[in-house]
Amino acid sequence: MKIAYFLDIPKGLGGAGNVLLEQAKLMSALYEALVIIPCNADGEINPEYERRCKKAHIRYRGMAYSTAYMIQNIDLLNSWKAMKSIQKMAIEEKVDFFHSVQLNIGAELAARELGIPHLMNVYQLRKEEFVLKYMDIFPRYHSCDSRMYCDVWEKYLGAETCCIRPSAILPYIEKKRKSRTGLKILMLGGFAKRKNQMTAIKAVEKCNYDGFKIELTIAGDVNSQYGQKCKDYIKERKLNELIHIVGFQTDIIPLLRSNDCYLCASTEESFPSSIVEAMTYDLTILSTPVAGVPELLKDEVNAYLSSGYEAKDIADCIRRCFYAYQDGSIKAIHKQAEALWNENFSVPVVTRQLDEYYHHILSDFTKCPKRRFEDKISGSTVKQVYMRLTHVGIEDEYILSKCCYYACLGEILKCGKAYIWGAGKYGKYAKQLLEAVLQGIEIIAYIDRIKTGNYLGIPIIHPEQAELQKADYIFIAFEQGKEQAIADLEEKGFGYNRDIWLLP
Repeated sequence: MKIAYFLDIPKGLGGAGNVLLEQAKLMSALYEALVIIPCNADGEINPEYERRCKKAHIRYRGMAYSTAYMIQNIDLLNSWKAMKSIQKMAIEEKVDFFHSVQLNIGAELAARELGIPHLMNVYQLRKEEFVLKYMDIFPRYHSCDSRMYCDVWEKYLGAETCCIRPSAILPYIEKKRKSRTGLKILMLGGFAKRKNQMTAIKAVEKCNYDGFKIELTIAGDVNSQYGQKCKDYIKERKLNELIHIVGFQTDIIPLLRSNDCYLCASTEESFPSSIVEAMTYDLTILSTPVAGVPELLKDEVNAYLSSGYEAKDIADCIRRCFYAYQDGSIKAIHKQAEALWNENFSVPVVTRQLDEYYHHILSDFTKCPKRRFEDKISGSTVKQVYMRLTHVGIEDEYILSKCCYYACLGEILKCGKAYIWGAGKYGKYAKQLLEAVLQGIEIIAYIDRIKTGNYLGIPIIHPEQAELQKADYIFIAFEQGKEQAIADLEEKGFGYNRDIWLLP
């Protein structure tokens, strides 16, 4: 059997894509594996994925296609284009099975045309996203690294699912001596609010203020506004000797070998593959109780879990771990962690689980190859929305790529009053979209913290002046800080993808 593995992004390193690449490496011992690496707009393939494929001596080729981690970001027009080239590739290569990561709709549609099975790894997704299951474009077979999100996909889409944890990067745990003089803690991952690095920084600051000798190293892409805030905080508080930001690292092994503990401070994850990498190099795991982590990691049994997501919670977690290193009880934690690693993350275990699921899919697909969901909107409706937007002068590719989402909103949202939060470029697009696609919605005002007066003939008001309860819909039309805006509105009783919508 020949399997094509479709990775996720044309630039950088995605945790989800790296997990699939590791799965491809495992299964290449049993099957013929071909890794498909996405290209950027210039036709250049992701150099980091290419480097890793070369190092693993696994065959690869580049292709242009898009993936999405949120349903509303699915680029259906691009997926239709990619479907043809994916079909051509699969015929040329004589591929029997697709395995992709994130929402790869081009691969799904191509698999259907070819009559071959397709397994898709998709991870964390808010259940409210599933009000947008508007077309029969989703996978029939699904895999995830946490039971929590397997259950979500099974419940809301009826997809067959299997929980398969990330595989270890070594066939054994590389043991290290446990120091008693202090703790060196490592974090991995690009700087983002959901990764919660700022809170981790404050927790380490608090521990050192209380007399605990703690160092924190953070490796990951820091080129974001959130990353700059973290750097500024470290500089202002004179924490440079305690907290080290080293940027994205192609090779994280030296960091895994030189630290004592690994910290996951995330507020949103599925099951972080970095935890498995850290356990493989004998690091003590410190984590928030995020998503699938508590399914396997138990506080003061095989890891240390915080009681919450604030700095005080993480600081308490670090202190308890520090005491365990001092009195030697950390050895019992690592003994249990090793047992967990052997049962869930070792190469033989993950290889067997994947192979069994592949065989199940092949058997089930042969019995019922054409099972489909019921469409809520049609492809012609999506194309009509595209024509309306280009007719009103919208040329931005990012806006046009989300026509499927706008077509869905046209079916879900009816007449009513609305606020647009954000009087900027996206606010302008939001108004155009409402007028072109959702013509029965009346815009009350723009909401903006800085701008005043009028924008595009509509009054601008400060958030504190907005009578939000008078609106049927609140459209968030900005990128930076949208998660916090959603959280603030939810605290006031509004619901995401019910009263609160992202536009564009």
